[in-house]
This record gives sequence, C-alpha cells and structure tokens, in this order.
Amino acid sequence: MRTAIPSAYVVVEQGGNCFTIRNASGAEYDVDLNRNTCSCSDFIYRKERDGGACKHIELAVRMSKADSKRAESRDEFNARIKAEIENDYS
Repeated sequence: MRTAIPSAYVVVEQGGNCFTIRNASGAEYDVDLNRNTCSCSDFIYRKERDGGACKHIELAVRMSKADSKRAESRDEFNARIKAEIENDYS
C-alpha cells in the first residue's frame, strides 16, 4: 500500500468529501467520496470491469483519512467500493 501522496498530484478539498485532483500535466478530476465517483475515464473503466477505484479516489481517501490512525488497505477499499456500487445498482 502506498502511503504518501505522489508529488506529481495536487489534491484540493472542495468540502463535503469532494476533492479536485490535478496531475502533473494539469488535467483535473473531480472526486466525490459520498458517491464514490471520479470524473476520469480510468474510474469508468474500472467500475464497469470490477467495481474498483481509480488512483484519484485513492488519493482523496488518503487525504480524508490523513488524521486517521489506520487507513484502509487497497484491497479493503476496493471491496467496500464494489459492495457499495452493487448495492446502488441492485
């Protein structure tokens, strides 16, 4: 599990568990942790394929849990997101 936020990214908290993630090339992605969504194409692909999360959601989760003593592992996070998506569409 990666623990540091890569320096190539800028994470801006917008409030209400919403974040804007900017990568090194300047592309911005909107992440909403309440709905567990991201505006990037990788999230759409992963969501359709296996219910997983993209790196932007993972970065936002790490930011939102920065003060937490224990962050979810990637596998735990992906399992939780997959279960929530299945519940939303069942």
